[in-house]
Amino acid sequence: HRHGLIHRDLKPSNIFVMEDDTAKIIDFGLVHSPDAHSITGYKGTWQYMAPEQTEGKEPTPESDIYAVGVVTYEGLTGRKPFARKTVEATIEAIRNYIPPSISEINPKVSQLLSKVIHKAMAKQSAHRYGSAKEFAETLQKACRNEPIERFEAAKILPRIERARKAFTRDDCAFASEILTEIEAEGNVDPEITLLRAQIEEAVKQKRIRQLFEAAQTRLEQDEIPLALDKLREILTLDPENAEALAMRKRFEEQRNKEQISQWMKLARQHVELHDFQEARQALKEVLNIRYDDSAAMQLLSEIDVQEKEAAKARADKEQLYGSALKAYQGGEISTALSKLEKILEVARRTPGATVPERDAVYQSFYNRVRSERDSIDNTYEDGRRFLNDKDFRKALEICNEMLARYPNIAQFQALKLKVEQAERQELSAYIAEVARSVDAEPDLDRRVNILEEACKRYPNEGQFQQSQRLAREQRDLVHSILAKARQYEEQTQFADAIGQWKILRNIHPQYLGIDYEIGQLEKRREQQSAEEKKARVVEQVDRSIENGAFAKAVELVQDALAEFPQDPELVVLERIARQGQERAREGDRLFEDARKARSEGRFDAATELLRDALKLDERNSGIRNALISLLVERAHSLLDAEDWRGSEPLAESAAQLDEHHPAVKRLRILIADAKRRDGITQCVADARQLQLSGNVRAALDRLGDGLSHYPGDTRLLQFQASLHNSLDPSKQQKQEAAVEPLVVRSQPNKGLRVEDAPHIDAAPSEGLTALFNRSACGGDSLVESRIAQSLVSAKPSEDNSEPPSIRDAKSSKSSDSPGFAVQIAGSAKTVKTAVRDPLRKALKKLRAEVLLQPRRTGVLLSGIALVVLLLAIGMSVTHRAPGNRQVETSSPAAFEANIPITVSPADATLTVNGIVRSERSLSLDLKKTYDVSVSRVGYEGLKRDGLAPDRNGWQFILNPEPLHLQVLTGERSGKILLDGQEIWNLQQGDLTAYALPADGNHHTLTARNQTGDLFRLDFQALPGMSPQVAPLATENLIVTTTLGDQASILSGSSPSYFNLPGQKAIEIARTGTALNLTGADPEQTMLVVSNGKHHHSIAVLHGNAPTLFVSLNANPN
Repeated sequence: HRHGLIHRDLKPSNIFVMEDDTAKIIDFGLVHSPDAHSITGYKGTWQYMAPEQTEGKEPTPESDIYAVGVVTYEGLTGRKPFARKTVEATIEAIRNYIPPSISEINPKVSQLLSKVIHKAMAKQSAHRYGSAKEFAETLQKACRNEPIERFEAAKILPRIERARKAFTRDDCAFASEILTEIEAEGNVDPEITLLRAQIEEAVKQKRIRQLFEAAQTRLEQDEIPLALDKLREILTLDPENAEALAMRKRFEEQRNKEQISQWMKLARQHVELHDFQEARQALKEVLNIRYDDSAAMQLLSEIDVQEKEAAKARADKEQLYGSALKAYQGGEISTALSKLEKILEVARRTPGATVPERDAVYQSFYNRVRSERDSIDNTYEDGRRFLNDKDFRKALEICNEMLARYPNIAQFQALKLKVEQAERQELSAYIAEVARSVDAEPDLDRRVNILEEACKRYPNEGQFQQSQRLAREQRDLVHSILAKARQYEEQTQFADAIGQWKILRNIHPQYLGIDYEIGQLEKRREQQSAEEKKARVVEQVDRSIENGAFAKAVELVQDALAEFPQDPELVVLERIARQGQERAREGDRLFEDARKARSEGRFDAATELLRDALKLDERNSGIRNALISLLVERAHSLLDAEDWRGSEPLAESAAQLDEHHPAVKRLRILIADAKRRDGITQCVADARQLQLSGNVRAALDRLGDGLSHYPGDTRLLQFQASLHNSLDPSKQQKQEAAVEPLVVRSQPNKGLRVEDAPHIDAAPSEGLTALFNRSACGGDSLVESRIAQSLVSAKPSEDNSEPPSIRDAKSSKSSDSPGFAVQIAGSAKTVKTAVRDPLRKALKKLRAEVLLQPRRTGVLLSGIALVVLLLAIGMSVTHRAPGNRQVETSSPAAFEANIPITVSPADATLTVNGIVRSERSLSLDLKKTYDVSVSRVGYEGLKRDGLAPDRNGWQFILNPEPLHLQVLTGERSGKILLDGQEIWNLQQGDLTAYALPADGNHHTLTARNQTGDLFRLDFQALPGMSPQVAPLATENLIVTTTLGDQASILSGSSPSYFNLPGQKAIEIARTGTALNLTGADPEQTMLVVSNGKHHHSIAVLHGNAPTLFVSLNANPN
């Protein structure tokens, strides 16, 4: 144990006591290490296992201590404390049984030593010794009769006393539990033994009383065996119980009588069954109970007589069996069956002659012969039943099968003739019956079902197939008409729906409910007409109310109420119209009062009256215009008095009423001009004040702030330039010299043309550098101000007679095509704004180029001149244009644009006006139309005539052609399946045309008849490509695929060859052989395919759509 090893199988045979009285432990085959993990189950000998080992737990050193304790107990008592007859009982004893104290069995062993050993056998490992050393030391102390502290009686006496008190209270269960727990801890004591005996005796007596009561109850209910069971339990507990012994004797005497009667009855039953051996055994039981019973002895004599008769019967059966076997081997089944039936008859007459082994042979042989005979009879009956049920196919199958096995059976020959005759009669009658049923059935679905049932019953009858196809077509047509009628009805197109129903009546007048449906639709059409008429009236009324024509609205509502009396919507509309009339009258009254107040000069009162009138009738444009006119008039009066701040709220009020009113727009322009003038005047005044105080920098900052609010103002620019010049007079002269040529050339009234731009002389490089390389004082403003002054001075004089709205600037926009168009109104402010910003950007960019590359200043100066020149020409053209009309000058390409073109698939051929174009972006005239076509092999072509260019581009997407399937098998029955779904019935002939969408998915094509699959073909239908076919595994199967002028051929036979007419044969590869059909007849190209045994001629159709042609044993030459 100190080395971490556990023996797990300590027992007397594994302990050797040597001559010097030392002990040796052997057999370490089951030694266990606590660090190891075992899953092998129980290890050791059951009688010496510790309780935890029986539960499958890991063994511990305490487990070996337990086994040593058991061995010691066995050595001192000569008994195995837990040995039982079965493993289960042994395990139960190990877990729960407390063996008696050793001193009780062997008085030579002291009580103390007995306690020490019992402690080692404690049920719970925690109550055993902690180690073998401790166990040995405690044993030595016990042998020396030294006191041992753990076994002092004072430690367990209180618990024993508690158990005694519980026993006194008749709580035996609690007392027993206390004692069991004490004993499980390994404690033994005479008091425990005594108290345990008292408890067990009390429990036993209580149990005996209960068993006596139960026995008496069962005796009263005449259940003697059950009562005897209870008495046996009593005697098991107390074998000397006199009352139980007397009662058992009385019960046994009564039971013996009944048993003798039962055994005799059983013996007679066995005799009746001729089971003499069992009968003798029953009589033996009777004689065991009463040896001189006369009835039993007489019955034994009768059994001897019957046994002799049985021996003779057995000999007869054996002879009959031999005859039956000989007849059966000769094919005489009826004779053999007759002999065997005699054997069974003899067996029934002499049941005592039964020999189970031989009778089993007879019966087995009889069963086999009878089974064969019954099989023939049953088969014949099945055939007759199928004949009576008119299932002629099964009846013929039975006849053919039996005649193949028994060619000379006349009954099946006759039955076959009857079946064939009845089948011919039944088919004729069934055809007539189906025709009558179809003609009398108005429901087309049921017609189709009737014909489908007929086709299933007679799949080879062509008349049924043709009728079924026609019925399906008629049904589908009727369903499509019904669907259209329902769709029109849902879309409230009742006239069209009625038309569809009338068409249906002409096609299928037997359809139920046609007249009712038409009647309902006509009613709904009338209702719809009435509702539409009412809706038109309501729309007119709403429009009249919206336009303020309330009298007309009332008149319309009254006329409508005459046709639709008490209609809730019309009643409400009438109320709304009359309320509108009242509000209009009140508004007119307020309008008259406002006009009077205005004529009297009471403008505030007039304004309020007009506002009130407008609230009552917001649609009255006269009131609205009067209010706007009054507000504008009052604002003008304030504006004339230089009070633009007071006029601004009035202008905003007028703008809220109609911001697009010309007077309002002009008023707002005037107010804006007044605000601008005040702001500029104030800015100039502030700058002058700062200049006066000598703070020129601050004055420049103030002017810069003013220019940020009023960009391009001439006064501010001039003043700003003046302040700059005051800072450096020499710079002013140089800048003016550099700018002057640009300003001169920007004059719009000089007649300068665009063609003159290249001849503008560039300023010297030094002057241009000086022009741009200015200080941070805002030198750009000088250039800008000089050019702006030139442009302002060049503009034509304004015609003050024009209204301000005409002179208001609108917008300027450059077109996408070559050339440009400039649109400028007459206001100088808009001109300067339109010129200044792009000019500033151009100048800044050119200045950076000059500073970085001084050698190119001449070229750059020419660029500046060209920018200014273009702007000046634009100004000149604008000033020559009347009013604010947009004037354009454009090149011949002004109406051309690049049109992007998207084509899918990308490799499709694009043709524009008959010319193939590979570009995907074309420069097209926007005023023209074009004929466009797109095509590609494997896709449906697309053609658009008279197509106008679209700046957003053209997009053409082609749809892939479907894959055309063609299957030739030469079969006249069966079906074609695609992905497990039937697509064709071979009774209709070969599949010559089937369109499968080119969806890119994998598919499986199968041909199947009654015997199984004819072939199975896996392929992939790719859009715009030839189908991809897997290698073939079916003999004599030929597959061709085509797309355009390209084709491929595969064969399931190897080797196989093909050739075009007049050409050399080529071997077909397993994965397919490609061939080029360029120049071949697209309608029909003949291929000859041979596998060395058979030759096939195949017509290959090829064109724009992909095809898949499958041939199996078709058209052999």
